[in-house]
Amino acid sequence: MNTTRRVAKNVLILTISDLINKVLSLLLVVYIARYLGDVDFGKYSFAFAFSNFFLIFADIGLSTLIIRDIARNKMQAGKYLGNILIIKSVLGVIVLGSILSTITVMGYPFDTAIVVYIVGFSLILGSMAGSFQSIFIAYEEMEYPAIITIVGRLIFIGAGLATLFLGYGLITLVLIFLISNIFSLFLSAFFTYKKFTKPIFDIDYNFCKYLIKTGSPFLLTGIFASIYFYINTILLSMMKGDAVVGWYNAAYNLLGALIPFLSYFMAAMFPVFSRLAKTSGNDLTMAFKESMRYLFIFTLPIVVGTTLIAENIIYFLYGAQFSESISTLQILIWALLFMSMSLVLMTFLNSTDRQMFVTKTTACGAVINVALNILLIPKYSLIGASIATVITEASLFVLYYYFVSKYQHISSIHKIVNKPVIAVLVMSIFVLYLREANIFMIIGIAAFIYIGVLLMIKGFTEDDLKILKKIIKRGT
Repeated sequence: MNTTRRVAKNVLILTISDLINKVLSLLLVVYIARYLGDVDFGKYSFAFAFSNFFLIFADIGLSTLIIRDIARNKMQAGKYLGNILIIKSVLGVIVLGSILSTITVMGYPFDTAIVVYIVGFSLILGSMAGSFQSIFIAYEEMEYPAIITIVGRLIFIGAGLATLFLGYGLITLVLIFLISNIFSLFLSAFFTYKKFTKPIFDIDYNFCKYLIKTGSPFLLTGIFASIYFYINTILLSMMKGDAVVGWYNAAYNLLGALIPFLSYFMAAMFPVFSRLAKTSGNDLTMAFKESMRYLFIFTLPIVVGTTLIAENIIYFLYGAQFSESISTLQILIWALLFMSMSLVLMTFLNSTDRQMFVTKTTACGAVINVALNILLIPKYSLIGASIATVITEASLFVLYYYFVSKYQHISSIHKIVNKPVIAVLVMSIFVLYLREANIFMIIGIAAFIYIGVLLMIKGFTEDDLKILKKIIKRGT
């Protein structure tokens, strides 16, 4: 299978699986928000943000490193996996202890602390499963993480909905999340043993030293990324309380439901970029430029459309008690546009062994985000946190663009944006006219118009259409 078909297959698999996963997850989040109310939903959201803030130290960049190195030399897969599992087991114990001690010192109520304890342990197990799943990605066999993700999510959603329906509360819900992560870890290990490689548990101290040293830029990147992904929720909890956290995360979860579509696309491209960086500079350039164009075409209508019908979305999903989330969603969704472009630029830097530029950029982003949140949250609450997120993502895009332009010719921005912008402007006219209609009708018509206009003005190339026809015809 050639590179184009392999990438198309992987992206299709991950897109379909994540669409199923995110639709089901969104239904659960909406039900949780409606059932628990804004205060308990705020506690639920805080527990995940707080635990994820620490989680990067349980990985120290090793999951990204294993993808890059094994994509280049699959003969070393067992050695990498075995040593990384040993390292992450030790780190997991340390991280869990840090989560427990920190939340206790901060003086949060007992019920909130218990939820944080359970979520923290669950996410550490998920990080261990991620080490196995990195093997699947390195081998460019995306169907395995897709299956595992869907099965784990179905367990959580099915049992979680039943739990809430039977009248159990927040603590029982997160215990179900723990069980689903245990099952995902088991499945990940099983498929890795059966289909790819067996971990070699032979501690090589020099090799471990190499892993930690080489992964440290990815670790630093993860630390800074965690700061600007989760600091908003943590600071809102500390400054404004659980209800505000609930309103903010009702909007932020909708943004979060879209981010994996971008991440999975770049997960499929990362091993391709890494391989082409060593074999074909011209093919790398082409893959890079097309990735930028595809993600812009995908994200622009989502961002503009969500801005126009944010009220419809919030009331349909959450109800009137989350009306404060409308303006938040209208602001936050613009972060998605900058994230999509930044992901391509970041993936290019990581795949060409320039991860220190990514670390420097995310460090700047973390500083900008923390400063803006401290400045804006006291006065503007969740609106201030939303503005801080968008400004941070825009700043990251500018910095990534600057670093990549030193090593890679980037087509003029107008060549990427002009036709999608024309199509989305036409789409917006119809969306504004139909704002009072059924939300599904609005989305369907908007998508039809956007794609139709792009086809009319030749926003898709002949190669794009050929790839699409092959995918539809062969299912690969």
